[in-house]
Amino acid sequence: MKVSIQPSTEQTGLIFKKTIYQVAVDVTLSDDEKATCKAGGIERQLVFECPQCDGINSGVLVDWLYDSTVWKARFPDQLSANEFQSYVKEQLVGFKSVIEDLSVTPSDEKFEL
Repeated sequence: MKVSIQPSTEQTGLIFKKTIYQVAVDVTLSDDEKATCKAGGIERQLVFECPQCDGINSGVLVDWLYDSTVWKARFPDQLSANEFQSYVKEQLVGFKSVIEDLSVTPSDEKFEL
């Protein structure tokens, strides 16, 4: 899984300038990770919430990550943008561990107690 999280700012307005803080999130899954998600049946699971992504509030689902779409969230202040970055990192680390757990094939175990 390749992840890119890039913060940026945008100035809006001609007379009354307003700064908008943006965070662009790009996640690229490998073919093996995509296959693991499909086999595990987690394609419609929520990975992270994305407030004001492209003008709408939405959650990003696993199968939406298959196309390597860049998700851009917009915030009125730097603190909210920083909190979103931390939240996305945390959610993606958890998602990666789910993929790793699904990719482990169960084996027969024999032992005595």
